[in-house]
Amino acid sequence: YQEGRGVKKSSSKAIMWYKKAAKNGDKDAQNFLKSYGIKY
Repeated sequence: YQEGRGVKKSSSKAIMWYKKAAKNGDKDAQNFLKSYGIKY
């Protein structure tokens, strides 16, 4: 959703999936959200 590959681009959906991944311990997702100041 972040880049719109095969789906309509949607920042809100991308953030939703990053938050789910971050809550499950995904370090890349955690770092991505932190870089934008988004809490997860």
